[in-house]
Amino acid sequence: MGSPPARHIPTDVDGAIGDSSARASSSGRSPVPPIPPTSPVPPAPSWAIDCETADRRRLRAPLRALLWAVGSFAGLIAIAIAGLETTLIALLVVGFLLMLSRTVTLWILHIPLKNPDRRWTTGPGCVELPSFRAAPRMTRLGAAALIFMTIMISFTTIGFPEEGRFRIPSLIVEVVFLVLTVMIWLSTGKPHRGPEIVLDAEGFQIAPGTRYERVFLWEGQPHVVGGSRWSGHMLVGSLSDPGARPARVPISAFTVGYTQLQRVIDFYSANPELREELAIGAGLDRVRTLVSFT
Repeated sequence: MGSPPARHIPTDVDGAIGDSSARASSSGRSPVPPIPPTSPVPPAPSWAIDCETADRRRLRAPLRALLWAVGSFAGLIAIAIAGLETTLIALLVVGFLLMLSRTVTLWILHIPLKNPDRRWTTGPGCVELPSFRAAPRMTRLGAAALIFMTIMISFTTIGFPEEGRFRIPSLIVEVVFLVLTVMIWLSTGKPHRGPEIVLDAEGFQIAPGTRYERVFLWEGQPHVVGGSRWSGHMLVGSLSDPGARPARVPISAFTVGYTQLQRVIDFYSANPELREELAIGAGLDRVRTLVSFT
C-alpha cells in the first residue's frame, strides 16, 4: 500500500502563527514555532464526509430544525382548515414547539463558534475546552418529551375507535417523529461536568473524568479524518493502525468546529517535539491561533 495522502495547510496559517509568536515573545513567553506545510493522514471510510462539509452541515442545523417546525405548523393549519378533531393535533403542537425550541438552542450554540479561540483556557498542565452543558441537556430533554408524546398519541389512536380514520396519517407522523428524535438523541453528546476536551503532552481526552471519557494518545498518531454522514460525529483515525475503524466522537455540544479540531489534533499528532508546550502559555497561544484561522 502507498503512503497516506498529505493534508495541505494553507500558507496563511504560517503568518497567523507568526503573529502569535510575536505576541508570545512580547508577553515574555516562548515564541510559537510555525506549522509545517503538510502532514500525513489515515484514510477516511467511504461513508465519511470531509470536515469542511461537516461544518457546513452543522451550521445549517438551525435551518433544518426550523423547517421541521414549519412542517408541523403546516400540518396543524391543514387539520384546522379541514375542520377535523383528532389527537394528532396534540402531537403536531408538541412537535412544533420542540422543533422551535431546538432551533433557538442550536442558534445559541452557534454563537460561540464565531469566536472559538476565546473558549479555550489553560488547566493544570494542559489546554482545555470548557463544557457547554446547557445545549445537550436541552436537546435530550426535548427529544425525550417528543418520544413520550408520540407513544402516548399512538396508544390513544389505537384505543379510541373514533380515531380509526386517522390511524394511517397518525402512524406516518409518529414514525417520522420517532426516527427524528432517535437520530437527535444518538447524535447529541451526553451532558457532563468538567471540560469537553483536554490537550496535554500525552494526548487528548474527550469528557475527561466522566464515564463517557475517551482517551487518544499522541503516540498512536490520532488524526481527524472527517465527520459521519449520518450521525454528525467527528471521526478520529490513527496512523499507527490505519485499517482500524475510526472512533466516533459526538461534538454537537462543542463550541468549536470539525475543521478547527482537525487542525489542532493533526498538528500535535504530527509534531511530537512541540507537545510539551501544551503545559505552558505557548500551547494555549498556538491552539487559539489554529482554531481562529479560517
